[in-house]
Amino acid sequence: MKKLNSLEIEELRELYLNGWSFNKLANKYNISKTTISFHINKWEISRYTVTVLTEELKDLIQQDYNQGMSIVNICKKYNIAKYRLNFIQKTEHQKLTNYEILKNRRYKIKSFLVNYKGGKCCVCGYDKYIGALDFHHINPNTKDFNISANTSYQNLEILKKEVDKCILVCSNCHREIHAGLIDTKTINNI
Repeated sequence: MKKLNSLEIEELRELYLNGWSFNKLANKYNISKTTISFHINKWEISRYTVTVLTEELKDLIQQDYNQGMSIVNICKKYNIAKYRLNFIQKTEHQKLTNYEILKNRRYKIKSFLVNYKGGKCCVCGYDKYIGALDFHHINPNTKDFNISANTSYQNLEILKKEVDKCILVCSNCHREIHAGLIDTKTINNI
C-alpha cells in the first residue's frame, strides 16, 4: 500500500470536498478505496450530504410520484432516504395492492354472474352473501373449466357460456348435492 505525504493528503481532502468519487481518487493516487475512507473518517468529514426538504422539493417529488416514478427511483434522483418520503400522498388507485385490485375484479365478475343466474340458491333461496353462492355443473362431462379459478382471466362471454352449464346453489346445498342428498334432476325442473 502506498503511503501518502501530507501534501497529497491535503490535496486528496480538497478533491473529495469538490465532489471527486472514491474510484476517481483511488485511481489518481494509486491507493485503495479503503485508504480513502480511512482518511475521510480521520478528518471527520460527513460522506453524505443531507437534502433539505423544502416545500418546492416536496412538490417536485409528489409530481414525480404521481407520474409513476417509483419510490426507489425518487430516492436515487433526489438523494433522499426512503423513510424521509412519508409526506407523499398516494392516490386512491395507488393505495390498492395488486391483490386488492384482483380481488375487486373477481368480486365484480362474480356479482355479474350471480345476478345472471338469478341471484339466489335455486334449492333453498339463500341470497344473503355472494361468497356463499357457488356454481355447480349439472353435467361434469360438459365442464370446460372451473369458474371460480378463471373469473379474473376469462372473457365475460366465455364465463357466461360456462355458467349456462351450471346451477346457482349456496355452499350448504352444494355440499349436499355432492354428498348425494339432493338430486340435481329435480333442481333442473325448478
